[in-house]
Amino acid sequence: MSRRGWTQHDLAAAAGIGEKTVNTLLSGRPRVRLPRTAPAIEVALGWRPGTARRIIGGEDPLGASEDAPTTHDEWVDAAIGELRKLPARDRLRILARLLAETEAVADGDEASR
Repeated sequence: MSRRGWTQHDLAAAAGIGEKTVNTLLSGRPRVRLPRTAPAIEVALGWRPGTARRIIGGEDPLGASEDAPTTHDEWVDAAIGELRKLPARDRLRILARLLAETEAVADGDEASR
């Protein structure tokens, strides 16, 4: 977050989650399970899917290099795999946000022509 100059509020807004969730994750309090919001946080920070799970589990955030997606298609497949682990309501919320951001980018591209 600090490299981006983001506050907890900024991350919460970018991930579409509550500030309390971000605060809990950053507090260092041990968690028994991965929050449902982890994929949204990974997307907001531009992390590879599974990074939050590894961090919370005390593992290397980058994971084993042989398991890491190396191409765009591998990254997309990994992200879809992580999304499928979420409840349907959360998947729909994340996908709606991605669609809105895609439309905003497309609108910006058209405006610049």
